[in-house]
Amino acid sequence: MNTNLTINSLQPIPILIGITGHRDIDQKHIEKIKKGTLVALQALLAKYSSSPIFLVTGLAEGADQDVANWALSLGIGIVGLLALSEKEFICDFSSEKHKQEFHKLLRMSTLNLIAPPIGSPRPVCYENVGKWMTEYCPILIAVWDGNCTNPKPGGTADVVNSFLNQNSKNSGNDLLIPNNLVIHIRTPRVSSPDFVPEDQIGKIVEIGRKMNGICLADLIDNENSKHVQNQKNETLILSLERIVKNSVMIRNLKQ
Repeated sequence: MNTNLTINSLQPIPILIGITGHRDIDQKHIEKIKKGTLVALQALLAKYSSSPIFLVTGLAEGADQDVANWALSLGIGIVGLLALSEKEFICDFSSEKHKQEFHKLLRMSTLNLIAPPIGSPRPVCYENVGKWMTEYCPILIAVWDGNCTNPKPGGTADVVNSFLNQNSKNSGNDLLIPNNLVIHIRTPRVSSPDFVPEDQIGKIVEIGRKMNGICLADLIDNENSKHVQNQKNETLILSLERIVKNSVMIRNLKQ
């Protein structure tokens, strides 16, 4: 498992995009969902052209794996953020196909981490993935039907809600990133296929906290663009330590 990797980069602060979504996506509509997600990712690449962008994915079956593959097809690096150790996590897959896909993506990841704190009870480990994304990702892609009724802890609705409301819940932690943006890709699931109207499948909806209409990722990219010419020969170490340091840098951009 990759835990630390040196990569060539012109920019000091990576923009991390989290992904959360259903495991049981209705495959009848996968091409519409793929198209909407690719449009969203391409728009982010164009908008934040001064910054290295990475997709943070839990690599679970369903949306996590699908969006990871779509991101890789655009040249976006992925960060595997696992709920459990590889040995434990593999037990939660429903088929050998998804297990093989997991191992493939694990090898292709720029960096792989286990969401802390390690050793939590199994259900809490899945909640920790969403909490980590809330702390370090200014943008979240939600491949989701939008159903907020009875959210399951650590499930898609719970992660979205936590992501949008983390500023009020965690105001004492100065490393947290407020003004998060959620890009919602409207996605039906097998267990409730009619929740999303057919003409809305794959459509993109932006929701979230913004400062004067500006997502915090805008500030990061603006800061990066100031330094591009001076850092052509620098190397970025992408690691958990580096990401935490970047959170301090991001906090300072707001002051």
